[in-house]
Amino acid sequence: MGGFFQVGGLCGFAGMILGGWLLWRILENPQRAGAVGLSLAAMVVILVVGATIVLQPKTVVRDDYPGRKAGLEVEVSFPAGAMDTLGKTDRLEFQFRSADGTETAAWKREQIRQEDGHAVVPAAFAIHAYPRSKLLAVMKNDQQLMCSTLTVEGDLESSTEWSAWQPMEEGFQARWRLVVTPQQQP
Repeated sequence: MGGFFQVGGLCGFAGMILGGWLLWRILENPQRAGAVGLSLAAMVVILVVGATIVLQPKTVVRDDYPGRKAGLEVEVSFPAGAMDTLGKTDRLEFQFRSADGTETAAWKREQIRQEDGHAVVPAAFAIHAYPRSKLLAVMKNDQQLMCSTLTVEGDLESSTEWSAWQPMEEGFQARWRLVVTPQQQP
Protein backbone atom coordinates (compact mmCIF):
# COMPACT_ATOMS: atom_id res chain seq x y z
CA MET A 1 0.00 0.00 0.00
CA GLY A 2 2.86 2.35 0.73
CA GLY A 3 4.18 1.73 -2.77
CA PHE A 4 0.76 2.46 -4.23
CA PHE A 5 0.40 5.80 -2.47
CA GLN A 6 4.04 6.89 -2.70
CA VAL A 7 5.09 5.69 -6.15
CA GLY A 8 2.02 4.61 -8.05
CA GLY A 9 -0.27 1.79 -9.02
CA LEU A 10 2.44 -0.52 -10.43
CA CYS A 11 4.34 -0.62 -7.12
CA GLY A 12 1.10 -1.15 -5.25
CA PHE A 13 0.22 -4.09 -7.46
CA ALA A 14 3.72 -5.55 -7.03
CA GLY A 15 3.48 -5.07 -3.24
CA MET A 16 0.13 -6.85 -3.15
CA ILE A 17 1.55 -9.85 -5.04
CA LEU A 18 4.73 -9.92 -2.94
CA GLY A 19 2.74 -9.64 0.33
CA GLY A 20 0.39 -12.46 -0.70
CA TRP A 21 3.32 -14.69 -1.64
CA LEU A 22 5.10 -13.89 1.64
CA LEU A 23 1.99 -14.68 3.70
CA TRP A 24 1.56 -17.95 1.76
CA ARG A 25 5.16 -18.94 2.50
CA ILE A 26 4.83 -18.08 6.22
CA LEU A 27 1.60 -20.06 6.58
CA GLU A 28 3.10 -23.18 4.93
CA ASN A 29 4.20 -24.24 8.38
CA PRO A 30 0.98 -24.91 10.41
CA GLN A 31 2.79 -24.11 13.67
CA ARG A 32 3.04 -20.42 12.64
CA ALA A 33 -0.70 -19.97 11.97
CA GLY A 34 -1.58 -18.87 15.54
CA ALA A 35 1.23 -16.34 15.78
CA VAL A 36 0.47 -14.95 12.32
CA GLY A 37 -3.25 -14.67 13.16
CA LEU A 38 -2.53 -12.84 16.41
CA SER A 39 -0.06 -10.52 14.65
CA LEU A 40 -2.60 -9.68 11.96
CA ALA A 41 -5.33 -9.06 14.58
CA ALA A 42 -2.96 -6.80 16.56
CA MET A 43 -2.14 -4.82 13.40
CA VAL A 44 -5.85 -4.32 12.67
CA VAL A 45 -6.45 -3.09 16.24
CA ILE A 46 -3.48 -0.72 16.01
CA LEU A 47 -4.70 0.63 12.66
CA VAL A 48 -8.25 1.18 13.97
CA VAL A 49 -7.05 2.91 17.16
CA GLY A 50 -4.55 5.03 15.22
CA ALA A 51 -7.15 6.04 12.63
CA THR A 52 -9.63 6.91 15.39
CA ILE A 53 -7.11 9.17 17.11
CA VAL A 54 -5.81 10.82 13.95
CA LEU A 55 -9.18 11.35 12.28
CA GLN A 56 -10.97 12.93 15.25
CA PRO A 57 -12.38 16.32 14.32
CA LYS A 58 -10.68 19.25 15.94
CA THR A 59 -12.52 22.43 16.78
CA VAL A 60 -10.40 25.56 16.62
CA VAL A 61 -11.92 28.53 18.38
CA ARG A 62 -10.33 31.73 17.21
CA ASP A 63 -9.61 34.29 19.89
CA ASP A 64 -8.19 37.48 18.43
CA TYR A 65 -8.88 39.30 21.73
CA PRO A 66 -7.12 37.18 24.41
CA GLY A 67 -7.76 38.54 27.89
CA ARG A 68 -10.18 41.12 26.53
CA LYS A 69 -13.90 41.24 25.83
CA ALA A 70 -14.93 42.44 22.37
CA GLY A 71 -18.29 43.40 21.01
CA LEU A 72 -19.57 44.86 17.77
CA GLU A 73 -22.35 47.36 18.30
CA VAL A 74 -24.63 47.93 15.33
CA GLU A 75 -27.35 50.48 14.71
CA VAL A 76 -29.82 50.15 11.86
CA SER A 77 -31.81 53.17 10.70
CA PHE A 78 -35.28 52.12 9.58
CA PRO A 79 -36.97 54.22 6.90
CA ALA A 80 -40.01 56.27 7.90
CA GLY A 81 -43.02 54.06 8.57
CA ALA A 82 -41.10 50.76 8.66
CA MET A 83 -41.38 50.51 12.46
CA ASP A 84 -45.15 51.05 12.27
CA THR A 85 -45.52 47.59 10.70
CA LEU A 86 -44.07 45.91 13.81
CA GLY A 87 -46.51 44.58 16.37
CA LYS A 88 -45.85 44.23 20.08
CA THR A 89 -45.35 40.46 19.74
CA ASP A 90 -43.08 40.63 16.70
CA ARG A 91 -39.53 39.48 17.26
CA LEU A 92 -36.88 41.60 15.56
CA GLU A 93 -33.29 40.41 15.42
CA PHE A 94 -30.09 41.12 13.56
CA GLN A 95 -27.92 38.43 12.00
CA PHE A 96 -24.28 38.54 10.94
CA ARG A 97 -23.66 35.96 8.25
CA SER A 98 -20.24 34.87 7.08
CA ALA A 99 -18.25 31.75 6.26
CA ASP A 100 -17.72 31.35 10.02
CA GLY A 101 -21.47 30.89 10.54
CA THR A 102 -24.41 33.03 11.59
CA GLU A 103 -24.42 35.14 14.73
CA THR A 104 -27.71 36.48 16.05
CA ALA A 105 -28.45 39.45 18.31
CA ALA A 106 -31.82 40.64 19.52
CA TRP A 107 -32.81 44.26 19.04
CA LYS A 108 -32.90 46.55 22.04
CA ARG A 109 -36.54 47.68 21.96
CA GLU A 110 -36.11 49.98 24.96
CA GLN A 111 -33.24 51.87 23.27
CA ILE A 112 -34.97 52.75 19.98
CA ARG A 113 -34.68 56.44 19.21
CA GLN A 114 -35.91 58.75 16.48
CA GLU A 115 -33.44 60.67 14.28
CA ASP A 116 -34.51 62.77 11.27
CA GLY A 117 -37.77 60.83 10.89
CA HIS A 118 -36.03 57.43 11.02
CA ALA A 119 -36.16 54.92 13.85
CA VAL A 120 -32.66 53.85 14.93
CA VAL A 121 -32.56 50.32 16.35
CA PRO A 122 -29.41 49.17 18.23
CA ALA A 123 -28.04 45.66 18.80
CA ALA A 124 -24.76 44.23 20.06
CA PHE A 125 -22.81 41.12 19.02
CA ALA A 126 -20.20 39.47 21.27
CA ILE A 127 -17.24 38.55 19.06
CA HIS A 128 -13.99 36.61 19.45
CA ALA A 129 -12.45 37.07 15.99
CA TYR A 130 -11.68 40.26 14.12
CA PRO A 131 -14.86 41.32 12.35
CA ARG A 132 -14.56 41.43 8.61
CA SER A 133 -17.06 42.35 5.96
CA LYS A 134 -20.17 40.38 6.75
CA LEU A 135 -23.73 40.22 5.61
CA LEU A 136 -26.00 42.04 8.03
CA ALA A 137 -29.59 40.84 7.89
CA VAL A 138 -32.56 42.36 9.69
CA MET A 139 -35.11 39.67 10.54
CA LYS A 140 -38.73 40.14 11.62
CA ASN A 141 -39.85 36.88 13.19
CA ASP A 142 -38.52 34.46 10.53
CA GLN A 143 -38.90 36.87 7.60
CA GLN A 144 -35.90 38.78 6.26
CA LEU A 145 -36.61 42.51 5.94
CA MET A 146 -33.27 43.35 4.33
CA CYS A 147 -29.76 42.02 3.93
CA SER A 148 -26.64 43.83 2.81
CA THR A 149 -22.86 43.76 3.26
CA LEU A 150 -21.60 45.70 6.24
CA THR A 151 -18.00 46.77 5.60
CA VAL A 152 -15.83 46.68 8.71
CA GLU A 153 -12.54 48.54 8.24
CA GLY A 154 -9.84 50.22 10.29
CA ASP A 155 -7.94 49.23 13.43
CA LEU A 156 -9.68 46.15 14.86
CA GLU A 157 -7.40 45.85 17.91
CA SER A 158 -9.13 48.45 20.08
CA SER A 159 -12.39 50.34 20.47
CA THR A 160 -13.42 52.52 17.55
CA GLU A 161 -15.73 55.44 16.97
CA TRP A 162 -18.99 54.93 15.10
CA SER A 163 -18.52 54.33 11.39
CA ALA A 164 -20.29 56.48 8.83
CA TRP A 165 -23.83 55.41 7.95
CA GLN A 166 -23.65 52.78 5.23
CA PRO A 167 -26.60 52.66 2.83
CA MET A 168 -28.39 49.34 2.56
CA GLU A 169 -31.33 48.09 0.54
CA GLU A 170 -34.93 49.28 0.91
CA GLY A 171 -33.86 52.63 2.43
CA PHE A 172 -32.20 51.08 5.49
CA GLN A 173 -28.86 52.35 6.76
CA ALA A 174 -26.43 50.82 9.24
CA ARG A 175 -23.36 51.81 11.19
CA TRP A 176 -21.10 49.99 13.63
CA ARG A 177 -18.45 50.44 16.26
CA LEU A 178 -16.09 48.03 17.96
CA VAL A 179 -15.90 48.03 21.75
CA VAL A 180 -12.91 46.26 23.33
CA THR A 181 -12.55 46.16 27.12
CA PRO A 182 -10.28 44.26 29.53
CA GLN A 183 -11.88 40.99 30.69
CA GLN A 184 -12.93 41.14 34.31
CA GLN A 185 -11.56 38.37 36.51
CA PRO A 186 -14.14 36.48 38.64
